[in-house]
Amino acid sequence: MQKNYLLTNIVNFATIGTVVNNLFSGRISRLNFFVNWLVYTTIFLILVSSDLFLIGANKSSQSFVYILLAVIYIIGIIYTSSLYIRRLHDINQSGWLTFLIIVPLVNFGLLLFLIFKKGSPEMNRYGPVPLKNRYP
Repeated sequence: MQKNYLLTNIVNFATIGTVVNNLFSGRISRLNFFVNWLVYTTIFLILVSSDLFLIGANKSSQSFVYILLAVIYIIGIIYTSSLYIRRLHDINQSGWLTFLIIVPLVNFGLLLFLIFKKGSPEMNRYGPVPLKNRYP
C-alpha cells in the first residue's frame, strides 16, 4: 500500500514538472505571441473590472473577491511570463530578460520589441522554429 502511494506521488510530481517545463520552454512566433498576449490582456481586464465591480456592489463578500483577484493575478503573472520567455527564446535570448517587465516604460518597450523583432530563422539553442499561426 505504501509503495503505491509513493509511486503515485512521484508520477504526479513528474506530471507537474512536465507541465511547468512545457510552459516555459520552447519558442513562440511573433503573431502567436501577440494574439495570446492580446487575448490574455482582454480576459484579464474583464475579470479584474468585474471583480472590482463586485467589491463596490457587495460589501459582505469583499474578502472572497480579494482572494479571487489574487488568484487571477498569480495566474496572469505565470502565463505572461511564459509568453515572454518563449518569445525571448525565439530571438535566441535568455528568458531572464523577462524581469524587465517589472521596470516601468521598459516593459512597454520590451513588449513592442518582442512583437516586431523577427525570430531566429533556424533552430537555436531553445528549439526548432515555431510553427506559424499555431494558436492555443
